[in-house]
Amino acid sequence: EGGAQSSLWRQIISDILNAECAYIKESRGAPVGNAINAGVGVGIFKDYHIIKDWLKVTDEIKPNPELHKFYNKIYQIYRKLYPALKKHYKELAKVTGYT
Repeated sequence: EGGAQSSLWRQIISDILNAECAYIKESRGAPVGNAINAGVGVGIFKDYHIIKDWLKVTDEIKPNPELHKFYNKIYQIYRKLYPALKKHYKELAKVTGYT
């Protein structure tokens, strides 16, 4: 579904978050994730290990520590730039119709 089908996109997310990610090719979509989150939240499931019983992981992505550092540096620069650019984002939204 969507960007999750792209191995490149999955790797980028893993690198940015510095977290292992799993891909389930035959996903049943967001409702399954919602059900698991709800089950963990209300104590029906002890933790997220239930996922391994319900879904078959077809690809595991490990983060690249060097790329994580790179993305983090970019993010820190963005955080410094954002206050100065915030008003311009609003202008762009008006021009493009994304208000």
